[in-house]
Amino acid sequence: RWLHTRHVRAWWPREPPATVADLEQKYGSRIDGTAAIKVFIFQIHGEPVGLTQLFRWADRPSREFPVDIPAAATIDFLMGEAQHLGKGVGSAAFAAFVRHVLDFYPDIAVLVGFPHRDNRAFQHVLEKTGYRRLGEAGPALDVRYARNAPYVGPNVLYVLPRPAAAVAAG
Repeated sequence: RWLHTRHVRAWWPREPPATVADLEQKYGSRIDGTAAIKVFIFQIHGEPVGLTQLFRWADRPSREFPVDIPAAATIDFLMGEAQHLGKGVGSAAFAAFVRHVLDFYPDIAVLVGFPHRDNRAFQHVLEKTGYRRLGEAGPALDVRYARNAPYVGPNVLYVLPRPAAAVAAG
């Protein structure tokens, strides 16, 4: 249902799964933890309200990324339930999740976000979480989901380096 809502479709432009079987095929192994992309549902008082995806760039060789940072990971995020938009719920959930990312991937050096230039809400979430904006649209920052896939940019590049203490410990 979330993937079909207007506020999600604006920033997750790929065709959403049409049936429960399609949804299971695309997300089942991610949710089960057997795919390179890890998916988590976040909840408020036991009710599912949104989704995060996490992946290392090295695990997605068919994806074209905006810059060449081999030891990077990205968190995709969506707030599925519209009644929670604009209330800080997404920012809090995203920030809480970021704290656990290093546990999943001790080999990454940086988290990279590259939202669409017009997706101000997610840019705000990234900034509140400590990501730093590095650049805006241009051919080097255009994102394609796979080689020869349709253009979906322009994008903005944000980074959150691994904390120095975590580097020393890891």
